[in-house]
Amino acid sequence: MVVRWLGFLLLVIGRIIEILCSIIVASIAALAVGGSGLVSSNLASAVFRFSESWNQEAFAILEHPLLNFSRLQGVAWQMWLTPAAIWAVPIAGIAIIGELFGLQLWAFYSLGTAAALCGIPFFVGFMPQAPAEFMQLFMGVACTGAIAGFIYWLITGRRAGLIVRSLKQ
Repeated sequence: MVVRWLGFLLLVIGRIIEILCSIIVASIAALAVGGSGLVSSNLASAVFRFSESWNQEAFAILEHPLLNFSRLQGVAWQMWLTPAAIWAVPIAGIAIIGELFGLQLWAFYSLGTAAALCGIPFFVGFMPQAPAEFMQLFMGVACTGAIAGFIYWLITGRRAGLIVRSLKQ
């Protein structure tokens, strides 16, 4: 009995680590695809502006003497980690939903992540003026999300619901 629970505990810990690593890889893929010109460069600058405005309070925390962050580390936080988190949160949300409900379809991860990433321009307050730019922006963001979701599915989404299935046994 103890061995069975220990095995289940190791399964849960391993699965959580696998999911987190898959979210990170899918987020890096989304940043790479989005940064390669598929997504408007104006969106990237809007994300950085949003990050800058959001991080003004964070700088006070980062510069606290107990945390021992230098100004350079604070700028690295502002310039890279916050925008990466903005791209990673929708991917993580789709991953959690897929894991909780045991959804193993590649279409769920691709289409769900595409739809979730389409919320980023609204979140950071970026809307293009021309209708053609509007469509191009959302097509680029949706394609970026579809690629990130498919990569997540390739790595770990195919085995979604593994923890719930093992609990039922």
